[in-house]
Amino acid sequence: MASTGAAQFESATDDAAVGIAAWSNPGNAEGSPDDTRATVTLALSQSHYLKLLNSSANYAAPVPTGSTIDGIEVAIERSKTGGIVVDTIVRLVKGGTVVGDNLASATEWPGTDTVATYGGPTELWGETWTAAQVNAQNFGVVLSCEETADIGSSARVDAGTLTVYYTEPPPAVAMVAPRRQSRRLFNLRRM
Repeated sequence: MASTGAAQFESATDDAAVGIAAWSNPGNAEGSPDDTRATVTLALSQSHYLKLLNSSANYAAPVPTGSTIDGIEVAIERSKTGGIVVDTIVRLVKGGTVVGDNLASATEWPGTDTVATYGGPTELWGETWTAAQVNAQNFGVVLSCEETADIGSSARVDAGTLTVYYTEPPPAVAMVAPRRQSRRLFNLRRM
């Protein structure tokens, strides 16, 4: 099994499809960890989606056409201030649409930047995938979180990566046409 290696997210935006609390400075979750963060202030509320999209240009090499996608892993560096913050939704984005199983964790977010991993080498998130879909610019993940005790918590996301695990298609086998016997050989046999 091969992988793309961990690719950083190229685009991060606030998406109001869920929740009521908007992410501030979502672009701070793009690229590598740098201590600038996308943040959301929660008051017993759920956040909007933080939509993190990838680009095959960020992969060490794009997934080859015809490959079988074996698994998808997302790693998000996140933290909180204040009370208890937990995931509510962690799902993938295929073709710009939120799809698949929700792999949100009930584990409380830590007070210092820590990487949380979702999925893995054999986790397809309840979906089937093609190389074109995971290489597309509108492929990624959405994250929504909530505060479970009214303390005025903030959630923070510094950065994240996405890794696609795949099996390359078998090499094409060249078909060689059988050689035609010459007429001369055929005529010699008739004698």
